[in-house]
Amino acid sequence: MAKVLFPDPFIITEVAAVRALGRRGDTCDVAWPYGPIKKLFKSRFIGQVKATSNIAHDPDQFARDVIGLCKSGEYDVVLPVSLASTEALLPFQKELSRHTATLLPTMDQLQIGADKLRTLQICKDLGIAHPETWIISDERELDRVAALVTYPVVIKVAQNLGGSRGVRFAGDTEELSKAYSDLQGISSANSALLVQEHIPGLLFDAVAVARDGYCPRIHTSARKLMYPISGGVTCISVSSHTPKLKKLAAMILAELKWTGPVELEFKLDSRDGQFKLIEINPRFWASLGASIKCGVNFPGIAVDLAMGREVTCNHEHDAGVRHKFMIGRVPYAYWQLARARGCSAIRDPQIYHRTTYDIDLLDPMPDVFDCLLLSRSLLTGKFPKPLTEGGRQMIEGLENPVPYE
Repeated sequence: MAKVLFPDPFIITEVAAVRALGRRGDTCDVAWPYGPIKKLFKSRFIGQVKATSNIAHDPDQFARDVIGLCKSGEYDVVLPVSLASTEALLPFQKELSRHTATLLPTMDQLQIGADKLRTLQICKDLGIAHPETWIISDERELDRVAALVTYPVVIKVAQNLGGSRGVRFAGDTEELSKAYSDLQGISSANSALLVQEHIPGLLFDAVAVARDGYCPRIHTSARKLMYPISGGVTCISVSSHTPKLKKLAAMILAELKWTGPVELEFKLDSRDGQFKLIEINPRFWASLGASIKCGVNFPGIAVDLAMGREVTCNHEHDAGVRHKFMIGRVPYAYWQLARARGCSAIRDPQIYHRTTYDIDLLDPMPDVFDCLLLSRSLLTGKFPKPLTEGGRQMIEGLENPVPYE
């Protein structure tokens, strides 16, 4: 057993982690500036909600507040699950480690994940396949790239903005120009924009928790449905046994001597059958609950690695398990898919070993809160936006089977 402090809000990733640790007997507290109403909806596996400064307003003071909570020696491990809390705590890692155990990446590892140009360079250094990429530094470069690419294409901000906020899709030159203008408005002044070829095929995730390059378990899965449906967060995942992908992921983590949780996104190119690396995310992944339902307690592995315990994983995770994120994801994705391709498109013809869900009837309060947020969004007319033509061309329909064995 361990006592763990989570320096994150009640986001879906943290709720999944708290549930996994609580069910194995660990004690979990949360450090975040919440009001009394939000506290009513916390997981039953959360003990106390500790007060801190707001990370968005003053990340340094937030980190000092977390260190202050740990000075009593009350906590065995501090376990951030988001990129924001990881970035805030990393400059204070040395001081924090005097009072508690952590499993944070190095600053260089964090920058590799946060900067897509660094990710691209890692692919080149290790000989890993990746999408063809063009760098846009100014509007003149945009015109040159527009004449070179084959549509549709993906446009990204080089610096990770989280989720799909810094990503656009273009099906022609006009949409490319509009995407460029949109992303310029939300990116920092020194962040380049990237244009990448569209790789047809399923998006696979290889996820792990590592220490100095050693990872006891790598879990692989495919995103059967995302939101937005052209490419975004996981709505429906299917666990897989994919040795080739695990080998690629293990090689990358070993070469980088990775420490902490990590999500590696690959596209399985339907044209040549190669896995091509898209992104490295230096944090717990938004579909953490799906891998836990497949039998891999990654938060538990993270706590054990941080505390220097021996970690043994004797059994392979279950493959062919479909996991549905019903609250706030699947309904929106089905809405988009039905509008783009008709109601028949939401039927999935593939057979799975079993289906699991993000809803937990034995720990209902976080799910009740998310349902209230979803209801408010629907009642106020916040429906999914129509897809661009580029986005429509990138849809991978539910009729595409996942090779999970």
